[in-house]
Amino acid sequence: MRSQRQAGTSISQSLVGRTPGLCEAKLNWKIDEGIKQLTTRYVAATGDPNHDHGGLLFYLHKSVDAKATLDEWREQIESESTPCRDCPTNRLAFYSTIKLPGTGLPYQVRSMVVSLYFKPQDASGIATAARRNAKKKTAEKTTKKITAK
Repeated sequence: MRSQRQAGTSISQSLVGRTPGLCEAKLNWKIDEGIKQLTTRYVAATGDPNHDHGGLLFYLHKSVDAKATLDEWREQIESESTPCRDCPTNRLAFYSTIKLPGTGLPYQVRSMVVSLYFKPQDASGIATAARRNAKKKTAEKTTKKITAK
């Protein structure tokens, strides 16, 4: 994957498809902030009207159903009369076309989710998760003691 940093976001060819586009990634579904950053901060910062497409990548570790969460986002923007279409290569992605603030030009956005949900149900997985949680709590207590001094 070819990537570079620009205006606080990544330009990634593999996420948005054909040519490099601007991308914004968010953890646990801060959609509204992601689309605002992508369209009002990053695209505007490039000054290039040829940046006509970009991507929103959402990492979900709390959601047990990433597809349902993506569908909620799609329904929300479709209710605002934003046209959407399925992504032909990823069932956890779709395309939408918005009017870009500032230029008024059409801007294609690929919204995509990546599920990081992890809650093992087998005995060894449950034991491993319990050990990790215990380590995390110990580390948090240690950090609190150090910062309190």
